[in-house]
Formats: sequence, structure tokens, C-alpha cells
Amino acid sequence: MKKLPIFSALFFTALSITCFATSGGDNAQTALNNPIQIPFSERGTICGANNDVDNVESNGISPIYLSGNDWVYYFVAPQAGEMNIWLTNMFPIQPNSLLSIWADDIQYGRCVGSATVVHYASTGFMVNTVKGKGYYILVDNWPSPDCFDYT
Repeated sequence: MKKLPIFSALFFTALSITCFATSGGDNAQTALNNPIQIPFSERGTICGANNDVDNVESNGISPIYLSGNDWVYYFVAPQAGEMNIWLTNMFPIQPNSLLSIWADDIQYGRCVGSATVVHYASTGFMVNTVKGKGYYILVDNWPSPDCFDYT
């Protein structure tokens, strides 16, 4: 049985309601069919997941970061504004991890934010979102056997 993904995100920090969901998927289509609601926080892992997201227009991200196990989340921005995305409690700490967000389409869309080469148990960044626009969040890693759990 596949473990549920662990993903911790502080979305639209002005919102005070916390929402927990079991969502996302091992590929973009599954994530699209199981969207997350903002704000969102969840525990999970990429261990045992497949490498379904690797042939993308990387927008400057080295392809090696897209060549390992991955988990994908999809959401439609409920409002325009700044959004903080955090990946925390990584275990084991993976210096070869990738956290990225893609506008519109993960395959040919535009990477609007990313963080790589993690040397601590957390990483993150801030992006500006457009109300009503769809976004994919990708948690990825170098080729197996490297993998990690996260919040």
C-alpha cells in the first residue's frame, strides 16, 4: 500500500482556517483529479512512488532533479496574492530534493518557483498566484534509491 504524501504548506498566510486533505497523486492527471484546497498541510513520502514527472520543459531546473520518485499536487488559486510553500520535516535529509510549482500545465507549463539542494530538514519559497489559475506543486528527487518523507 502506498503511503500518503506528506506536504506542509502555508498558503495565503492571511487566511487563518487550516484545512487537511489527502490529495495529490503520483502523476499530474491523478493530482488534477484529486485537487488540494488552500491552505493545505499533509504528511507523506516519495518513497515507493514512481518517476512519472521527468519529461518536462524544466525552465532551468537540472533534469537530474526530475529523474527520481515524485508526488504531485494540484490546486486552483482561490485568490490572488503571495503564497508560501514549505516542505518540512524531511527524513532523511535529501540534498538532492526538488520542490517546485508550475503554472497551468506541469508538462509544458511555466515553473514559477523552486527550491533545490536542501541541506536542512526544510525548504521553501514564495510565489505570486493569480485567482482562478491552476497550479501544480511537484515534490521530486534524484534517481532512486534516494527518497524521503516530509510534512
